[in-house]
Amino acid sequence: MRRPRESPIRNAIETKRAEETPRGREARFRALVKNAGYGICWATPEGELIDANAALAAMLGHDSVGELLKVRDTREIYCDPSARDELFSECRKSGRTEATVDWKRKDGSTINVRVRCRWTLDAERGSERIEMTAEDSTERMVMERQLLQGQKFEAIGQLAGGIAHDLNNMIGAILGWVDLGIEEAEAGSHLHRYFTKVRRQAERATALMRQLLAFASKQVLEPRDMDLNESVIETLSLLEKVIGGNIKVQVNLGPDLPVVRADPTQIEQVLMNLCINARDAMPEGGSLIVETSNAAFDEHFCELQPTARPGRYAAVSVMDTGIGMDEATLDRIFEPFFTTKDVGKGTGIGLATVYGVVRQHGGFMHVYSEPGVGSTFRAYFPASGAEKASPAHALACARKPTT
Repeated sequence: MRRPRESPIRNAIETKRAEETPRGREARFRALVKNAGYGICWATPEGELIDANAALAAMLGHDSVGELLKVRDTREIYCDPSARDELFSECRKSGRTEATVDWKRKDGSTINVRVRCRWTLDAERGSERIEMTAEDSTERMVMERQLLQGQKFEAIGQLAGGIAHDLNNMIGAILGWVDLGIEEAEAGSHLHRYFTKVRRQAERATALMRQLLAFASKQVLEPRDMDLNESVIETLSLLEKVIGGNIKVQVNLGPDLPVVRADPTQIEQVLMNLCINARDAMPEGGSLIVETSNAAFDEHFCELQPTARPGRYAAVSVMDTGIGMDEATLDRIFEPFFTTKDVGKGTGIGLATVYGVVRQHGGFMHVYSEPGVGSTFRAYFPASGAEKASPAHALACARKPTT
């Protein structure tokens, strides 16, 4: 007897009916959980993992769900195990809760996660369980932090720029009266020496105001097309004696750097401040490495770095093996007058000047540091698109400092 030809419509109807059965709904639900873009898992009230989906395994750096389930106790994935206990306790009381916590990946790195928990009944086991969804919010937190930091520096810059402009005018008037006093006072007299000292202090104040204006990105620039390699060599030749004999200097110059449109004097100021800052971080000596390199950033990266624009950059990095900085210090290093140095050993304006100059040139900064390991300051300057005038790399290599 011939079998009737299968109809696509009938097949669709039968599939739909199968999905409407409890078993079909369960299969559909499991497929939804398995393919979800965010992490999902179930755990016993004591915190033992029952099951999870592939997204959660990938989020925690595991190759498979099976590998993740070997962890068993969910306390092991929390940077602070007590955070999990508080989360589960609150979920038990109210039936559901959510929080932002730090989790540990398989490789030891940390991610920031938004977790939502719900107290449910496990029909198969006939016991209670906790259903948990997790969303990796690390990138969002980084973006929010950088945006807030940018807004903070913009507000500080506006305040500093306004104050510096007014004080500069006042100091100009002081210098004018001091010059009159020096002319009228008898040479070699006490009064003449006093006026000379006042003038010296006023000039120092003027230099400080210029640095504040640089932080506020209100300096008058004289930009031209230039090669960062040439600037590095010229600046380090001036700093050789200042850096000290107990610090080994290494220079690594990248070939074929793109030309940048910048004020050479201001770029020199950036390099000098970064190198002196590195020297001060190594009171017992160490290694100072200055590098230049090419870089290119796409739109995705620039979403995480609000001050960056897609395109090519020339980068200069200053690395030291000094005392390093903790996270709290890193958050404030570019603030004017913030310093970790002893009183009288630093104004706290050097790194603020670096930040302002780089920003005024359309670039941005990246800093990495760990206590006891050292610090890396990297400044990115956008490529101008101009052609190079000379093979600066060959010239620079021939003139590398050997301190």
